[in-house]
Amino acid sequence: MPVNGEFKFVRPEPNNIVVNLGDLFSHVTNFRLKATEHRVMDIGVARFSSPFFFEPKSSSIIPSNILNSAEDQAEPPVVYGRWLAHQMKRFGEWKDFELAE
Repeated sequence: MPVNGEFKFVRPEPNNIVVNLGDLFSHVTNFRLKATEHRVMDIGVARFSSPFFFEPKSSSIIPSNILNSAEDQAEPPVVYGRWLAHQMKRFGEWKDFELAE
């Protein structure tokens, strides 16, 4: 994960799991937990990587704070499908993507 603009090495440890939090998980914790920008590099050791994405339905309302009261929200709730479409547009191949209503 980048620290001060640099990626830091996470050493593989037996019987451990590395979890990278995404932008939506950061959103629902009122940004108390930070999303990790991550890259996987070949370190010359065999390992198993199994990405898993748990997605709500497109019309789901996502709060910005599941940890405290609604008054403590840093941002208003988002509609998941619209939020995801906005996030995808950051990547060149999705820049013209429009979500069908």
